[in-house]
Amino acid sequence: MAFRCGVLAVLVGGLSVASLSAAWAVDLDNSAGSAGLHQQKSLARRPAAPLAYLLFCLNHRDQCRKTSGATLAYTPRLATTLERVNLAVNRAIRPRSDVGDTWSVNPSAGDCDDYVMTKRASLLKQGVPSGAMRIAVVKTGSGKNHLVLFVATSAGEFVLDNLRDHIVSRPQMSYRVIEVSTGNPLRWALN
Repeated sequence: MAFRCGVLAVLVGGLSVASLSAAWAVDLDNSAGSAGLHQQKSLARRPAAPLAYLLFCLNHRDQCRKTSGATLAYTPRLATTLERVNLAVNRAIRPRSDVGDTWSVNPSAGDCDDYVMTKRASLLKQGVPSGAMRIAVVKTGSGKNHLVLFVATSAGEFVLDNLRDHIVSRPQMSYRVIEVSTGNPLRWALN
């Protein structure tokens, strides 16, 4: 808890979320020297990851590391895994709006970010590389912000969503993508 308060004090003290994200990305990539400084400068121009996600990464560094594998071979086994994880997590977490915006893994109740992070953690444990998964901030048809998980495969991206029990391809998704994490989970891009 004291660590979080310290981070918030640093943020309030003038360090932007973008530079905080860049610093973590450099740290997590184990970059050093002038290459690390160049990386920080280029990251500062990119959209920052959501603050709640950055705070999640402070407590779950293993969940926020870049791994190899940007696209998975689409197989019947992978399709079954994605469907099974999506449905199991949708059933395991009771829907509840966050009082504060805290992202977590395996809560008994939570909102869309908790579903996404739990699905992502489950897929990581099953060998799906983080580089093939994207966290997406989307707008629903009614204009509400929502989070979903994309998994990149040789057959296209598939969407894991707590508002539907079956996965769909990204073109079948009825949401507008606002921003999405990149192959490195600490780097985000506008759509």
